[in-house]
Amino acid sequence: MDLRCDYGKLALSYDRYRDLSSDLLQSWLEVLIRWGRLSHGMRVLDIGCGTGRLTIPLQRLTRAEVWGLDLSEEMLAQAERKEGAVAVRWVLGDAQALPFPNGSFDFAFMCLVLHHLEDKARALAEMARVLKPGGRGLIWTVSHRQIEESPLNEFFPSLARLDLERFPPIPTIVAMMRAAGFTAIRTEPVIFQERLPTDRYIEKVRNKYISTLSLLSEEEFATGLARLEHCLPERYGRELVRRQRFTVVVGERR
Repeated sequence: MDLRCDYGKLALSYDRYRDLSSDLLQSWLEVLIRWGRLSHGMRVLDIGCGTGRLTIPLQRLTRAEVWGLDLSEEMLAQAERKEGAVAVRWVLGDAQALPFPNGSFDFAFMCLVLHHLEDKARALAEMARVLKPGGRGLIWTVSHRQIEESPLNEFFPSLARLDLERFPPIPTIVAMMRAAGFTAIRTEPVIFQERLPTDRYIEKVRNKYISTLSLLSEEEFATGLARLEHCLPERYGRELVRRQRFTVVVGERR
Protein backbone atom coordinates (compact mmCIF):
# COMPACT_ATOMS: atom_id res chain seq x y z
CA MET A 1 0.00 0.00 0.00
CA ASP A 2 1.19 3.52 -0.85
CA LEU A 3 1.28 5.40 2.47
CA ARG A 4 1.98 8.80 0.93
CA CYS A 5 -0.56 11.60 0.60
CA ASP A 6 -0.94 14.09 -2.24
CA TYR A 7 -0.77 17.44 -0.48
CA GLY A 8 -1.19 19.28 -3.76
CA LYS A 9 -4.76 17.99 -3.88
CA LEU A 10 -5.32 18.82 -0.20
CA ALA A 11 -3.98 22.39 -0.41
CA LEU A 12 -7.28 24.17 -1.07
CA SER A 13 -9.06 22.64 1.92
CA TYR A 14 -6.06 22.17 4.23
CA ASP A 15 -6.54 25.27 6.39
CA ARG A 16 -10.31 24.86 6.55
CA TYR A 17 -10.09 21.55 8.37
CA ARG A 18 -6.71 21.81 10.08
CA ASP A 19 -7.47 25.18 11.62
CA LEU A 20 -6.16 25.99 15.09
CA SER A 21 -8.01 28.21 17.54
CA SER A 22 -6.07 31.29 18.64
CA ASP A 23 -5.38 29.73 22.06
CA LEU A 24 -4.27 26.44 20.55
CA LEU A 25 -2.06 28.18 17.99
CA GLN A 26 -0.44 30.18 20.79
CA SER A 27 0.29 26.94 22.67
CA TRP A 28 1.89 25.36 19.59
CA LEU A 29 4.03 28.45 19.01
CA GLU A 30 5.15 28.55 22.64
CA VAL A 31 6.55 25.03 22.29
CA LEU A 32 8.59 26.08 19.22
CA ILE A 33 9.79 29.31 20.83
CA ARG A 34 10.79 27.60 24.07
CA TRP A 35 12.71 24.74 22.48
CA GLY A 36 14.19 26.88 19.74
CA ARG A 37 15.12 29.64 22.20
CA LEU A 38 13.86 32.03 19.57
CA SER A 39 14.36 35.77 19.59
CA HIS A 40 14.41 38.70 17.21
CA GLY A 41 16.86 38.36 14.32
CA MET A 42 17.46 34.62 14.57
CA ARG A 43 17.35 32.63 11.33
CA VAL A 44 14.63 29.98 11.37
CA LEU A 45 13.65 27.30 8.85
CA ASP A 46 10.21 25.64 8.79
CA ILE A 47 10.77 22.43 6.80
CA GLY A 48 7.53 21.19 5.26
CA CYS A 49 5.76 24.44 6.06
CA GLY A 50 2.60 23.63 4.08
CA THR A 51 0.27 26.63 3.98
CA GLY A 52 2.34 28.53 6.54
CA ARG A 53 -0.10 28.09 9.39
CA LEU A 54 2.82 28.07 11.86
CA THR A 55 5.41 29.89 9.75
CA ILE A 56 3.65 33.24 9.49
CA PRO A 57 2.49 33.59 13.12
CA LEU A 58 5.90 32.41 14.36
CA GLN A 59 7.60 35.17 12.38
CA ARG A 60 5.04 37.73 13.55
CA LEU A 61 5.47 36.76 17.20
CA THR A 62 9.28 36.48 17.31
CA ARG A 63 10.37 38.90 14.54
CA ALA A 64 12.92 36.28 13.56
CA GLU A 65 14.09 35.86 9.97
CA VAL A 66 11.92 32.94 8.87
CA TRP A 67 12.03 30.72 5.79
CA GLY A 68 9.24 28.33 4.86
CA LEU A 69 10.14 25.37 2.63
CA ASP A 70 7.73 22.90 1.05
CA LEU A 71 7.71 20.45 -1.84
CA SER A 72 4.14 21.35 -2.85
CA GLU A 73 3.68 24.36 -5.12
CA GLU A 74 -0.01 24.39 -4.25
CA MET A 75 0.67 24.57 -0.51
CA LEU A 76 3.12 27.43 -0.98
CA ALA A 77 0.66 29.27 -3.20
CA GLN A 78 -1.86 29.18 -0.36
CA ALA A 79 0.77 30.36 2.12
CA GLU A 80 1.83 33.30 -0.04
CA ARG A 81 -1.74 34.63 -0.19
CA LYS A 82 -2.03 35.03 3.57
CA GLU A 83 -1.72 38.23 5.56
CA GLY A 84 1.85 38.55 6.81
CA ALA A 85 3.26 36.23 4.14
CA VAL A 86 5.56 38.93 2.73
CA ALA A 87 7.64 38.78 5.94
CA VAL A 88 8.53 35.13 5.26
CA ARG A 89 10.86 33.83 2.54
CA TRP A 90 9.11 30.98 0.75
CA VAL A 91 11.15 28.26 -0.96
CA LEU A 92 10.04 25.35 -3.12
CA GLY A 93 12.29 22.47 -2.15
CA ASP A 94 12.82 18.97 -0.82
CA ALA A 95 13.52 18.28 2.86
CA GLN A 96 15.88 15.52 1.72
CA ALA A 97 18.03 17.94 -0.30
CA LEU A 98 17.72 21.36 1.29
CA PRO A 99 18.69 24.22 -1.07
CA PHE A 100 20.70 26.15 1.52
CA PRO A 101 24.41 26.43 2.34
CA ASN A 102 25.92 24.76 5.38
CA GLY A 103 25.33 26.58 8.66
CA SER A 104 22.55 28.85 7.44
CA PHE A 105 20.13 28.70 10.38
CA ASP A 106 19.90 28.98 14.16
CA PHE A 107 16.79 26.80 14.40
CA ALA A 108 15.07 24.37 12.04
CA PHE A 109 11.97 22.33 12.65
CA MET A 110 9.66 19.79 11.03
CA CYS A 111 6.11 19.75 12.37
CA LEU A 112 4.34 16.47 11.52
CA VAL A 113 6.51 16.10 8.42
CA LEU A 114 9.09 13.38 9.06
CA HIS A 115 6.64 10.49 8.58
CA HIS A 116 5.90 11.72 5.03
CA LEU A 117 9.53 11.48 3.92
CA GLU A 118 11.00 8.46 2.18
CA ASP A 119 14.58 8.92 3.41
CA LYS A 120 14.15 10.14 6.96
CA ALA A 121 17.82 9.75 7.93
CA ARG A 122 18.88 11.88 4.97
CA ALA A 123 16.34 14.56 5.88
CA LEU A 124 17.70 14.74 9.41
CA ALA A 125 21.26 14.89 8.09
CA GLU A 126 20.19 17.78 5.85
CA MET A 127 18.59 19.55 8.79
CA ALA A 128 21.85 19.21 10.74
CA ARG A 129 23.91 20.40 7.77
CA VAL A 130 22.05 23.70 7.38
CA LEU A 131 22.22 24.50 11.10
CA LYS A 132 24.99 26.57 12.63
CA PRO A 133 27.15 24.86 15.27
CA GLY A 134 25.05 24.98 18.43
CA GLY A 135 21.88 25.49 16.40
CA ARG A 136 18.81 23.50 17.36
CA GLY A 137 16.71 21.06 15.35
CA LEU A 138 13.21 20.00 16.39
CA ILE A 139 11.04 17.14 15.18
CA TRP A 140 7.35 17.39 16.08
CA THR A 141 5.80 13.96 15.78
CA VAL A 142 3.57 11.35 17.43
CA SER A 143 4.88 8.45 19.48
CA HIS A 144 3.66 4.90 18.94
CA ARG A 145 1.96 4.94 22.33
CA GLN A 146 0.15 8.15 21.41
CA ILE A 147 -0.96 6.58 18.13
CA GLU A 148 -2.35 3.56 19.96
CA GLU A 149 -4.28 5.85 22.34
CA SER A 150 -6.03 7.86 19.62
CA PRO A 151 -9.82 8.00 20.19
CA LEU A 152 -10.37 7.65 16.43
CA ASN A 153 -9.12 4.05 16.58
CA GLU A 154 -12.52 3.11 17.99
CA PHE A 155 -14.18 4.05 14.71
CA PHE A 156 -11.44 3.29 12.18
CA PRO A 157 -9.72 -0.01 13.10
CA SER A 158 -6.95 0.31 10.48
CA LEU A 159 -5.91 3.80 11.55
CA ALA A 160 -3.40 2.79 14.22
CA ARG A 161 -1.81 0.12 12.03
CA LEU A 162 -1.28 2.61 9.20
CA ASP A 163 0.20 5.25 11.46
CA LEU A 164 2.46 2.77 13.23
CA GLU A 165 3.89 2.00 9.78
CA ARG A 166 4.22 5.67 8.83
CA PHE A 167 5.59 7.24 12.02
CA PRO A 168 9.08 6.15 13.12
CA PRO A 169 9.36 5.22 16.81
CA ILE A 170 10.83 7.92 19.04
CA PRO A 171 14.00 5.89 19.81
CA THR A 172 14.58 5.54 16.07
CA ILE A 173 14.29 9.31 15.60
CA VAL A 174 16.73 9.88 18.46
CA ALA A 175 19.21 7.41 16.92
CA MET A 176 18.91 9.02 13.47
CA MET A 177 19.41 12.50 14.94
CA ARG A 178 22.49 11.34 16.82
CA ALA A 179 23.91 9.81 13.61
CA ALA A 180 23.17 13.08 11.79
CA GLY A 181 25.35 15.04 14.20
CA PHE A 182 22.94 16.17 16.92
CA THR A 183 23.85 16.08 20.60
CA ALA A 184 22.01 16.82 23.86
CA ILE A 185 18.91 15.19 22.36
CA ARG A 186 15.78 15.45 24.47
CA THR A 187 12.21 14.27 24.05
CA GLU A 188 9.04 15.65 25.58
CA PRO A 189 5.37 14.63 25.28
CA VAL A 190 3.12 17.59 24.50
CA ILE A 191 -0.61 17.52 25.17
CA PHE A 192 -3.06 20.23 24.18
CA GLN A 193 -6.74 20.46 24.95
CA GLU A 194 -9.53 22.44 23.36
CA ARG A 195 -13.30 22.55 23.43
CA LEU A 196 -15.11 22.58 20.11
CA PRO A 197 -18.60 21.91 18.84
CA THR A 198 -19.24 18.22 18.24
CA ASP A 199 -20.61 19.00 14.78
CA ARG A 200 -17.40 20.83 13.90
CA TYR A 201 -15.24 17.87 14.90
CA ILE A 202 -17.41 15.51 12.87
CA GLU A 203 -17.03 17.87 9.90
CA LYS A 204 -13.24 17.75 10.26
CA VAL A 205 -13.24 13.95 10.28
CA ARG A 206 -15.69 13.84 7.37
CA ASN A 207 -13.23 15.93 5.38
CA LYS A 208 -10.27 13.77 6.45
CA TYR A 209 -8.46 16.43 8.45
CA ILE A 210 -5.63 14.02 9.27
CA SER A 211 -3.81 12.53 6.31
CA THR A 212 -4.14 8.89 7.41
CA LEU A 213 -7.90 9.04 6.94
CA SER A 214 -7.23 9.46 3.22
CA LEU A 215 -5.41 6.12 3.23
CA LEU A 216 -8.32 4.07 4.55
CA SER A 217 -10.47 2.03 2.18
CA GLU A 218 -13.66 3.78 1.14
CA GLU A 219 -15.68 1.10 2.89
CA GLU A 220 -13.87 1.41 6.21
CA PHE A 221 -14.01 5.20 6.13
CA ALA A 222 -17.75 5.27 5.34
CA THR A 223 -18.55 2.71 8.05
CA GLY A 224 -16.44 4.45 10.68
CA LEU A 225 -17.79 7.88 9.81
CA ALA A 226 -21.39 6.68 10.14
CA ARG A 227 -20.63 5.26 13.60
CA LEU A 228 -18.84 8.43 14.66
CA GLU A 229 -21.70 10.65 13.45
CA HIS A 230 -24.11 8.60 15.54
CA CYS A 231 -22.00 8.09 18.67
CA LEU A 232 -20.36 11.45 19.34
CA PRO A 233 -23.50 13.62 19.71
CA GLU A 234 -25.04 10.92 21.90
CA ARG A 235 -21.89 10.64 24.01
CA TYR A 236 -20.85 14.30 24.32
CA GLY A 237 -23.82 16.43 23.37
CA ARG A 238 -23.18 19.71 21.59
CA GLU A 239 -19.53 20.14 22.69
CA LEU A 240 -16.58 17.84 23.23
CA VAL A 241 -13.10 18.17 24.65
CA ARG A 242 -10.45 17.31 22.09
CA ARG A 243 -7.00 16.28 23.28
CA GLN A 244 -4.05 16.48 20.94
CA ARG A 245 -1.08 14.32 21.90
CA PHE A 246 2.36 14.83 20.34
CA THR A 247 6.05 14.33 21.09
CA VAL A 248 8.88 16.73 20.32
CA VAL A 249 12.45 15.56 19.81
CA VAL A 250 15.07 18.30 20.05
CA GLY A 251 18.84 18.24 19.53
CA GLU A 252 21.77 20.62 19.18
CA ARG A 253 24.06 20.67 16.17
CA ARG A 254 27.63 19.73 17.05
